[in-house]
Amino acid sequence: MNEIFHLNQLNYQKLRRNYNEKVQKDNLNILADSLKTNGSLEFQYNDLFYQVFESEDLGYIINVYTSNEKDKNDDFLDSNMIDGGICTGNAKDAIEFLLD
Repeated sequence: MNEIFHLNQLNYQKLRRNYNEKVQKDNLNILADSLKTNGSLEFQYNDLFYQVFESEDLGYIINVYTSNEKDKNDDFLDSNMIDGGICTGNAKDAIEFLLD
């Protein structure tokens, strides 16, 4: 089952700023560990919904949606997708890719 993380602006800024590298590294590691353990991760930030999941062939798929509306299979609706990408690195690389 996917874990949902709600990142407020302060937490997001903590991930992005270099003023406290240990906090940044710890937060990235928490998200990356969850992604590795569960194979997927979903969270909301600034009224957008982010989904990262492991692909068998490509590494990690990253999708961004305008709504958390899902279908009967608990998948985000493609009609709400506004961006997406592929990260061929590891779980931590995928989280960093998403936040850049």
